[in-house]
Amino acid sequence: MTIILTCRVPEGAIMLADSRAVWQRATTPTKPSVSQDTLQKILPLGPRSAIGYAGGVGAAGLIINEIRKRLRAKPRLRTVRKLAADIPRVAKYYYGVYVSRTGHKPSVALMLGGVTDSGAVLTWWFASPTFVGHELASGYKVLGSGDVVESRLAVVYPTLAGLPGLKDRTDSLLWELMDELSRIGVPTVGGLPQVVALTQSGIQPLRYGFMTVDPRGSASPARTMEMVSGRWIQTDLTSGDQIAVTEPAALLSGPPVPRRVHDYAPAVSAPILKWNLTRFLTCLTVDRDAGSTEFNGVFTALASSEYPARVTFMVSARFWGPVGQREATFVLVRGDERQSLLSETVNVLYATEDVQLERVLTASIQGPGPAFLEFSIDGHTLGRRPLYFGEMPHEFTQEAPSQNPATLNRALLEQQRACVDAVIEESRESKVVYWTICHNCIADGTRLRFEGELMVVYWRSYPLRFPAMLAGAFFMPAGAHTIRVDLVNAASRQVTPITTAHVTSSSSYVFTTIHGQCEIVIPSHGLYFLNLYVDDVLTTPIVLVAETDQPAISYGLHDADLERVRRGEFAVLLRGAKQTDVPGNSQIVPLR
Repeated sequence: MTIILTCRVPEGAIMLADSRAVWQRATTPTKPSVSQDTLQKILPLGPRSAIGYAGGVGAAGLIINEIRKRLRAKPRLRTVRKLAADIPRVAKYYYGVYVSRTGHKPSVALMLGGVTDSGAVLTWWFASPTFVGHELASGYKVLGSGDVVESRLAVVYPTLAGLPGLKDRTDSLLWELMDELSRIGVPTVGGLPQVVALTQSGIQPLRYGFMTVDPRGSASPARTMEMVSGRWIQTDLTSGDQIAVTEPAALLSGPPVPRRVHDYAPAVSAPILKWNLTRFLTCLTVDRDAGSTEFNGVFTALASSEYPARVTFMVSARFWGPVGQREATFVLVRGDERQSLLSETVNVLYATEDVQLERVLTASIQGPGPAFLEFSIDGHTLGRRPLYFGEMPHEFTQEAPSQNPATLNRALLEQQRACVDAVIEESRESKVVYWTICHNCIADGTRLRFEGELMVVYWRSYPLRFPAMLAGAFFMPAGAHTIRVDLVNAASRQVTPITTAHVTSSSSYVFTTIHGQCEIVIPSHGLYFLNLYVDDVLTTPIVLVAETDQPAISYGLHDADLERVRRGEFAVLLRGAKQTDVPGNSQIVPLR
């Protein structure tokens, strides 16, 4: 058996089927069945109609083959309503032919979808042995051994209409079904699903893929399914293998070949994914313009002429990781005292995209001395930033305002440098202040400006080489350290070395900056981690996506921008770019 599903959505309908054929050994029942994840179960009947099936492959293949013959012989049947009216008679007759030939009465279900000349999307389903037609004008229908997901569908389906578009609706439906199948474990359902959207413009096979995004783990299954030259292709991104799916006649023409591409089996132990902090700054103001972000009044130390003092400042935190509703908290720690500054719920929509929080915090400081600002997600401490609150010398009070502030800054820095972060010194682990890849970074005293932070690059044919600035700052244990930056393919874990450096930290309480221009080499399109290691320990990874002129992993470009990429120009999508349907979201720059 199998799963075949039609789901009505505002744009029309989504058809979905798995790719598994299960060969049962009727003559030797003691031997295990053979699973072959290479069967096409959604078949085109023309440019504006398609048919899917579940159940006995031989019977379904015979029925669909005869339907295709009738379409070629009688063009009038290409009208989807007339075809739907004709299918019950044809299916019932050839089902009987199959039963008389084989003596076997398999369960067979068919689903038909089509688009009329006026753009109306129509869907029906039929089931053996009578194959009476049932029009599906709304809702959903799921058939086959995978119908155990129906209870999950009842919960998911009402939420689809509230999503912004067809892609989001399809993604939600697909991942919810895959999760439910994995939870239940149906051995006769497997392989990557074939997904087709029916809209007023016609039939559109949909490409998708998945991988476990864990920069600290080993390579895990990473696979895609897409239509290439009219054939569904399953690709294992980890190994590079491509596995084509074939129509029933081709599959049945040879012996069973064990090939399990993807099992929907309950996971023995789910991977524990972590959040990854890429920025944790304290400052006075943040200014943004097209393609750049500037932080002013960046500080780790403040001074007051009297205590207790009430201090207001901005915090900028950026991270990526597991999706869902998450609780973000900021807490100021001084000795045994923990002062809660902010707690709020944030929605992580995409695991590989940055979530950025810029908030105004107000803290009550009882006296001078060291403190730590902690940033946590769901109770997990993601960032820990040393701060120092000093005393304002008398000559800097309002009675003598003309003193040079640089003198005060140096005095505060020396007081701060004398402090020790016992956690960093004991663990020997560095903590991130910021880590990014950009066109340029300006660090001028308390002013920090990032220009053109890269999130996605677009290039016609890889490998790709381009100059960029790597900008990082970290709290490190005092002493000498070795820095290494690698580009790591998320699917294959192939490593491309980028650069190395040596730095010395004067204090674990004062951050060390690591800025430098270098050449970035991207071997092929895909999803990458740009990992920074301190003394061979991964400190923080950022995600960098490499697309072609046919974007498939991240965001697409407007047609005019894609045409420029096809002509050999280099395009980038910047971090923090507002995603709207307005030309100019991408930045096209010459490759130097």
